[in-house]
Amino acid sequence: MNLSIERLFSDLESNRRSLQAEAVGRLAMLLERNAYPGRDESTWNLVLTSELLMLRLSPQDIKEILSRACNLLESKQLSNEIKVSLTGAIARAADADNADALFKFFSESVHTFSEQETFSCVASLSSLVIKVSDARRIQTVLQRRDVTRTLESLEARQSKRVQEAATRLLNYLKNHWQLGQT
Repeated sequence: MNLSIERLFSDLESNRRSLQAEAVGRLAMLLERNAYPGRDESTWNLVLTSELLMLRLSPQDIKEILSRACNLLESKQLSNEIKVSLTGAIARAADADNADALFKFFSESVHTFSEQETFSCVASLSSLVIKVSDARRIQTVLQRRDVTRTLESLEARQSKRVQEAATRLLNYLKNHWQLGQT
C-alpha cells in the first residue's frame, strides 16, 4: 500500500487521540475526494497532505483501505468517539462488504455511547443502508447483528433526536426490506 496511506493508518493506530482524530478526518476526505474526483473542494486542500491530494485510488485500493479501517473498529486503543467518526468515514464510502464490521461495532458498543455518538452512528449507518441497492447483501448481517432489536431499544431509552433517528431507520428497514416483520 502507498506510503502516504501507511502513514495515515500509523496515525490512526497511534496512542495520541488528537493524531487519531486528524487521521480519521484525512481518511474521510481522501475517500470523499476519490468518490468525486472532478470536484474541487477547498476543504480537501486544508485537510489532505499534498501526497494524499495527488493520490488516485483504484477500486481495489479503496476496498483494502475500507477493510483495514473496519478492522480498527475492534481496536482497544481507539476511543468510542474515534470509532464513531471512523464508522462515519467508512459508511460514506462503504458497500455491503463492510456492513458486518460496522453493524457489529454498533450492536456491541451502542450501549456505551454518548447521546451524540449514538446519533452520529445511527445517521452514518442509515446512509449506508439507504445506498445499498441489493437488500439481500446486508439483510443477513442486519438479522445476525439483531439491529432491529438494538434500534427498538434506542427508541425506548434515548433522547428525542436519537429516538427519531432510530425510528426513521427502523421504518426504512421495515418498509423497504420487510426486516423485523413476520
